[in-house]
Amino acid sequence: MDDIISKSTVYIISDSTGETAQNVVHAALGQFDSNDIQVKLLAHIESKKDITGIISQLNKEKVFIVYTIVKPELRLFLKEESKKHYIVSFDLLGPMIENIERISGIKPKLEAGIIRKIDKEYFKRIEAMEFAVKY
Repeated sequence: MDDIISKSTVYIISDSTGETAQNVVHAALGQFDSNDIQVKLLAHIESKKDITGIISQLNKEKVFIVYTIVKPELRLFLKEESKKHYIVSFDLLGPMIENIERISGIKPKLEAGIIRKIDKEYFKRIEAMEFAVKY
């Protein structure tokens, strides 16, 4: 049984850093006593060619793909490629974006890594304020 578990891998595919998916995957893995499930991060995936290359290299058994991709066409492509190759996949971000758009009527920006950009801008402002207070 341990041999079967040791071959299990969760692949995180993201068009940004993959940090969001990593946090959720590790929270889910915390519910299991086994440390034998591997997590592999594939970050900054930005094209159908990237996705095709990844899918073609995966061992089809004991694989689960979790993805955070903001562009709808790439999300759909990954979903279709996964199904075509009998790989279970889970879109972590897409349904949230779609439902927030639905209830708010606001179009999403669909920019990968936008939260990191916001964080950088925030910290630059804090540094500027600290500098101003200091001098």
